[in-house]
Amino acid sequence: MLRLLPVLLVAGLAGCAARTGSEAQEDADLRTRQERACAEATAAHIGRGTEAVTTTWRGSTEEGGAMVDVRDGNRLHVCEIDASARSLSLIHPGA
Repeated sequence: MLRLLPVLLVAGLAGCAARTGSEAQEDADLRTRQERACAEATAAHIGRGTEAVTTTWRGSTEEGGAMVDVRDGNRLHVCEIDASARSLSLIHPGA
């Protein structure tokens, strides 16, 4: 029985790593959708295409949403997005 312990531990850790990788991919996919939604909302706001803006991930909110900085040229817009990748607000800091 003791000889099987290392095998069981390695198998258990491999399962954890697979779940963690899957969760990380889901987080990356959500982040991509959230950034895209902010880019689209800002582009519509300024009347240009999404190629005219750049996004920078600011961080997650407690509710699973996110804050994203969006720039068109030198102008900064901050977009709040929910966990479903819907834009909740768009503000102009310092304006």
